[in-house]
Order: sequence, then C-alpha cells, then structure tokens
Amino acid sequence: MSYASRIILHLPLSNEDLLGAFVEQCLRDKVALIAVVGEGAARIEDIIDELVVGDASDDTLCYHHLALE
Repeated sequence: MSYASRIILHLPLSNEDLLGAFVEQCLRDKVALIAVVGEGAARIEDIIDELVVGDASDDTLCYHHLALE
C-alpha cells in the first residue's frame, strides 16, 4: 500500500527515529506534499528538508508546517 499524494503529519511523533524511513517511502510513493502540524513543526520540517533536498539537488517534495500553540 502506498501513501496518498498529500499527507498531514501531526506532532508529536511517536518515534522520531522512523522519520527518515517515512520520508524515503514518501519519495518512492511520489508524495507531493507533507504538511507538518503541531509544536516543534519547524524543527521537523528542517529534518525533512535535510533528508529530501540536503544538497539542493532534489525538489520533488513540498512541505509546510503550522505550529499550534
């Protein structure tokens, strides 16, 4: 089963160590958007950014965060 083309990632994560594998699967499944919502969203977005476009050679995934306070 593959992921939908748009995903909302609600924080906090149950296991942040699994984020890398999740992002890799999103790329394989051609996910176009990951929206990160919750406290610490900017930090998780930065991690996703490093995983996807760390060297600025890939811009296949769009993401956005919204911090709920």
